[in-house]
Amino acid sequence: STVRASAAQPLAPAALSAWTGRYRDPWLGEMTLCPDNGRVHFAVAKSPRLNGEVMRLGSRDLVRWTDRNVAPDAWLDLHPAQGGQAATLTMAKVDALGDFSSDYEDLHFTRTGDCP
Repeated sequence: STVRASAAQPLAPAALSAWTGRYRDPWLGEMTLCPDNGRVHFAVAKSPRLNGEVMRLGSRDLVRWTDRNVAPDAWLDLHPAQGGQAATLTMAKVDALGDFSSDYEDLHFTRTGDCP
């Protein structure tokens, strides 16, 4: 079944307040998941084209890239802090049959602090 990502709705910062902050992936580096003008914005510091708005589709969150040519939209899977470990965030392609060159499944972001 094809996911209708176009039906996703913008997510208010309050809905993700427990998750906003700075994150780091060993390969991609720093990422922020922070409020911006009443929305939640995802941005990777060393890859400026990897930025977009966090949306809600059903019970899941996804990032819709600002540059529609950069990559397929991605699910955001948020994992709570536990056992003294920081919260983490992983990603997956919204369209499982989409562009296989996006390596979302290899990314593993760990929360490192609050939004700047």
